[in-house]
Amino acid sequence: MNSKPVIVVGAGSEARLVAETLAQSDILVYGFLVPDKRKTESDWNDVPVLGTLEDKTYHSTLKNEKTDYAIASEAPAMRKALLKVLFELTGRLPQTVVSPGATVSPYAKIESGNAVYTGAVVGPNAELGPLNIVGAGALIEPNVRILGFVNIGWGAKIGRGAVVGEAAFIGAGAVIFPDVNIGKNAVVLPGAVVAKDVGEGEKTGS
Repeated sequence: MNSKPVIVVGAGSEARLVAETLAQSDILVYGFLVPDKRKTESDWNDVPVLGTLEDKTYHSTLKNEKTDYAIASEAPAMRKALLKVLFELTGRLPQTVVSPGATVSPYAKIESGNAVYTGAVVGPNAELGPLNIVGAGALIEPNVRILGFVNIGWGAKIGRGAVVGEAAFIGAGAVIFPDVNIGKNAVVLPGAVVAKDVGEGEKTGS
């Protein structure tokens, strides 16, 4: 992560968690912009809520190259929509947020906009596409491919060589065996143990 002040675009607990993770890395959080008209509070955890993305008051600040932005939403569709809007507005991709308590191999490839939380491990030659959420204590082994907009719950384990499709959901504590393919928009329920491929849009676990 760089040291530019960051505007967090998002709402709810994910936005607060992103802001806290940035602060742990001594990066100034300029404030929050919420995606729509749900602004009801003046600050979250002592960080100001600046307004909504719909009004244009802070668009010039977002465009300023001395400021960065991060996208924070638990919903993959919202992250994708915000990425489109903000890239068109700024011409820049979002900040990747990595907790100082996470372990990321220097040989891992991580694209823009990911959030990697405390205790998570990303192994060598793992590839993370854009805007994934890697929960606290999750383990991504070597040569795993996470294609983008994926939610990986806390404590989940993804075995080496596995591939996780776009916008898939991997629940907390789930275990994905090596070389297993998880399809686009698939759901792996919390605690599930997955030893065979899961097709696009399918749900597995109990």
